[in-house]
Amino acid sequence: MTEAELRTWMDAYTVAFNAQDSAAAAKLFTEDGTYQWGPFGETLVGSDAIRRAWDEHQDPEEVAEMTYEVLALAPDVGVARWIASHTNEREGRRFRYDGVFVITLTEDGLCDSFREWWDSREEAL
Repeated sequence: MTEAELRTWMDAYTVAFNAQDSAAAAKLFTEDGTYQWGPFGETLVGSDAIRRAWDEHQDPEEVAEMTYEVLALAPDVGVARWIASHTNEREGRRFRYDGVFVITLTEDGLCDSFREWWDSREEAL
């Protein structure tokens, strides 16, 4: 994997995350791609399962923001740090996240394996 390939995928993921667009996120994965939230989280299999999980975790009153930085590259895998937040003005709270993505991509730029680790904290606005 090249840095350009990882950045292209991460840029598209960031757009989907910031828009909370589950359909756009699902399109970034192969039909049998895997997505694992945390080391103990359920592993989702397939773009449809990924889309449904994103839909289940969305709150229309929250504003999502994410940035990233590339940490490491190997021929078969890329690692990125992600920094994100979900802000709910009405409830006066923000969740901040800081974590790591480990990603493998197919030759056509779709993700076939996505694992993430993160920590979070809640803040008052």
